[in-house]
Amino acid sequence: MELIEKSVSWLANLIQIGTAAFTLFVVWQARRRLKRYAERMQRREGAVAIALAIGIGGSIKGAVRNYLDANGLAALEIREMAHEGRLPPEKFYRLLGQLHEVKQELTDLGVTEAHLFYKGPVTLAMGIGSILDNWVPVKVYELNKEIGTYVFNFTLGKGAVLEALREVAEAGEDLVVSALTRKPEASDVTVSSR
Repeated sequence: MELIEKSVSWLANLIQIGTAAFTLFVVWQARRRLKRYAERMQRREGAVAIALAIGIGGSIKGAVRNYLDANGLAALEIREMAHEGRLPPEKFYRLLGQLHEVKQELTDLGVTEAHLFYKGPVTLAMGIGSILDNWVPVKVYELNKEIGTYVFNFTLGKGAVLEALREVAEAGEDLVVSALTRKPEASDVTVSSR
């Protein structure tokens, strides 16, 4: 019995020491991350914006640079992700994983705004949107083939899409209410005889 008590006591001490060491390690790592983050924030001067050029089927960096130069955004660095040729759907996850890594790098650099230029499949665009949603404001651009350049579409940001959906829903409600409360006019009434 005495041997069991000593063994349990020794095991309990070992668990306590291990728990204390693990806690100290976690606190030390969190402190290091917080210190690095504070140093980045001190070095940062104002907003940091970047352009993301994602091209499936070829690079779009040249077209993006032309747009930025023509629209007063020439100072923006372009971070490019390009894939030559068709990208099979089974490789979408790999590209989305790479985008997630790029997003983390940009977050670590203190990016506060992104300009997204994309050429590729719509289904992949949904995955890209889900990764970039609820991050920094992301200004999304579309290539307008009629005028041969990019045009700004909307800003994907914290709650921006939900706010847009709310506005659409409210507009739809207004239409339904006005249709239900409107008095019928003579031209609205049709009479049929059999």
